[in-house]
Amino acid sequence: GEAYLLSLALRHPTVEAAVEALLEEDLARHPAARELFGGGLEDLLEDPLLQEIWRQFTTLPLEWRASTPEALRDWAESLDEPLREEALRLIEGPAHGPEDFRYRQEAEHCARNLRVDQARRMQRRLLMRLADEAEGDHAETLARVNTLTEFIAAITTPRRSSTFPDLRDVLGRE
Repeated sequence: GEAYLLSLALRHPTVEAAVEALLEEDLARHPAARELFGGGLEDLLEDPLLQEIWRQFTTLPLEWRASTPEALRDWAESLDEPLREEALRLIEGPAHGPEDFRYRQEAEHCARNLRVDQARRMQRRLLMRLADEAEGDHAETLARVNTLTEFIAAITTPRRSSTFPDLRDVLGRE
């Protein structure tokens, strides 16, 4: 979840931009969801400890950000406890190997799953609020539930492939 995504973002400099591009693309296609969710990696982090580690990392100027495993470890060791322990755990993830080209896809997949989980939790909270409130105008809450339902459906629908024929085309559905 969140820790894995942060681990990838800390160890691979291009992950942040890839995740933000993915989130912004989803929000651009669903402008009503923009008022509910942000488009940055930090908007996916709900654990305060992970939020603070990411904040500490991103407040560094780009040229000072650690780019090698050794420099990243030095940076993590410079943090105060309990950030130090958690940051060291995050950066000591699986060793870099020949499959490193997959990290960006893994980060995008993880980010999308975190966003879907956030949207579903928000949707459940709104539905519980509707169930608890017998009186009053529920138009705004219902509109948000509808926005979330459409957003969740859109970001969980598999993308069309240019390589393989799409069954939706064969069946004549969108």
